Amino acid sequence: MRIPGKSGRIAVARDEHGVFHVRAARERDLYYGLGYCHAHDRGLQMLLTRIIGQGRNCELLRDDEEGFALDCFFRRLNLTGGADEEVQRLSPRARDVVGAYCSGAEDAFGRRIPWELRLFGYRHEPWTPADVILTMRVSGYVSLAQSQGEIERLLVEMVQAGVSREHLEELFPGLLDDLDVDLLRRVHLSERFVPQTIRWRLPAMTNPTTEVPAPGPPHPPAAVSSNNWVVSAKKTKSRRPLLSNDPHLEGNRLPSVWYEIALETEQGWCIGATMPGLPAVAIGRSRHLAWGATYTFMDAIDSWIEECRDGCYRRVDARTGAENWLPFRSREETIARKKAGNATLVFHENRHTAGRSFAG
Repeated sequence: MRIPGKSGRIAVARDEHGVFHVRAARERDLYYGLGYCHAHDRGLQMLLTRIIGQGRNCELLRDDEEGFALDCFFRRLNLTGGADEEVQRLSPRARDVVGAYCSGAEDAFGRRIPWELRLFGYRHEPWTPADVILTMRVSGYVSLAQSQGEIERLLVEMVQAGVSREHLEELFPGLLDDLDVDLLRRVHLSERFVPQTIRWRLPAMTNPTTEVPAPGPPHPPAAVSSNNWVVSAKKTKSRRPLLSNDPHLEGNRLPSVWYEIALETEQGWCIGATMPGLPAVAIGRSRHLAWGATYTFMDAIDSWIEECRDGCYRRVDARTGAENWLPFRSREETIARKKAGNATLVFHENRHTAGRSFAG
């Protein structure tokens, strides 16, 4: 199969394993072919990621309370905010290849929209560089920030449930030197990970029958991990180093996180694993280089405790000690719904936090 490129035809063919091989004369056309293959094979995955990340489930897919809660959650995250500005910050070369990737994806979508979305009456909107930024943010949030945030939130729940300092130290050894238990007990959590139906059974609690006051997701955060290693060339028969990479992103999902592909230009080739919606080979190898990615649980988010009242937050001038109550910025979002009436959410924000939402 051949698809049109800017400087010539792009050859796209599958091998005996069903993996696409893309050959082009120029780098830009190579990314065009990558976008085409992603949208051709994983178009549903790309478009669902965009719909969910934009908080438009009730508008474009299924309008029910579960879908509405999901829309509210992603509107609060605001993963689309400033995406166009991020695109403008890309280097000219990066903008060129991202644009080529989007053009290739649109070529495939122009030929076929996933039938599952057509059943919902979906009307296609072009795949743009801003959607690449959104997909990157969604993958970064789910793979990095969400895990950290869940663990920190669970720590707050443990403190509020009366878990002893001794037990907390066993779970978080050497990390609680600055823990302010009294402050965490006063924090109000809008979402909890331990469901209301589960009781904390802890001897340190003054009332062991007390239930967690608000419902949350059905399970606490699951443990995740990642690992890789390199074998020195001194220890291999070929006298070349070996890279083993296991980022622990499940290959048994439907659809899988990863998408295998082989890319080739006149200057060289690479094979590896990509993520649909992103114009990059995340894990792979070429003739001269192998690269991988691992999850090191880096500090990906900052958590802040704000003292709030009447739509304002408290600040104390470090120099004078004067107390000020400053108004939050308001961000208004409207969720279009197929069945129920449109819902307007107001998010109160400052430089530290996305705040709390109120539906009206």
